[in-house]
Amino acid sequence: MTANEIVQPFLNEPWLDYTSAEPSGYAVNIGLPEALKRAEEYPFKPGITLDFMDDTTHDGELREDIIVPASGQKLYHYRDAQPRHPDDPRIVYYVHGGGFMRGNDHYCRSMGIWSLRETGLPVYAAEYRLAPEHKWPANLDDVEAAFNYLVEDLGHDPAKIITIGDSAGGTLTAALGMRLKRLGRSLPGQMAFLSPALDYTLTLPAHQVNAYTDPLFYGGLSKDSVNLWSSLDKVMDPEMSPLHGDWTGFPPLYFSAGELEILLSDSVESAKKAYDQGVEVTCHVFHGMWHDWVTNDYEIPESYVVGADIRKFIGLPRTGE
Repeated sequence: MTANEIVQPFLNEPWLDYTSAEPSGYAVNIGLPEALKRAEEYPFKPGITLDFMDDTTHDGELREDIIVPASGQKLYHYRDAQPRHPDDPRIVYYVHGGGFMRGNDHYCRSMGIWSLRETGLPVYAAEYRLAPEHKWPANLDDVEAAFNYLVEDLGHDPAKIITIGDSAGGTLTAALGMRLKRLGRSLPGQMAFLSPALDYTLTLPAHQVNAYTDPLFYGGLSKDSVNLWSSLDKVMDPEMSPLHGDWTGFPPLYFSAGELEILLSDSVESAKKAYDQGVEVTCHVFHGMWHDWVTNDYEIPESYVVGADIRKFIGLPRTGE
């Protein structure tokens, strides 16, 4: 089986967008692939460039550091001094990746800024306790505490909260939805996942097929790594492996995944399950891309397209309009 064959069974699914152009990343000449054409159609915010993991605010961007009382963890609040959508009450709640063992501070802040620049909406980017000192569900408890703070202390309507999570942050945002549903509480209004990890049984097709095509996980995933942040006897818990949960009643979902990434199956299998359970789903698989490329390089066309996808998903105008 190849990575392309993993996607083939889903090609006729209405939720799948499969960009079949050659990749425009580091390994090949960009030329004019479909991704570059999309990037030209949905340009990045004019005048703004981002260095790798840039966590510096620019003129007109404001940052406030908050401590969540229930967890003691930081919550970074980003907003434009002159709001781009002053009549839009929505906010973005961003949860960073990093394999549950890194990602606080610089990574968390950089993706908070990326979310602000891509959406123009106020953003809250959450830190959480990290493994191996703090194992699951400590991370999920902190993500939930920050969400509760946004709703109960700051007064945000859950339906007006857009969650975005990358990689392990995708695990935690999906797990947050599973937990809120179990508790009978209101879920966020929309949820976006960038290269999410959603199944820790490590038995999905791409976990094996893409073990040597994904540069971020070259050699594959190991069960030992799962034990560093959780326990293998818990992998079927939907608040650890959301693929195995019931997605019924979830809000609209957006998934992005690279064709060559080791977590490709996590996205397509979860998207299919959620769609079959009545959820509105969009899943964009990018030909030739690797795990979490948006956090690796903001300025390749496929990264622009993810930002454009999210703006379209949440109903915001194209940049510059």
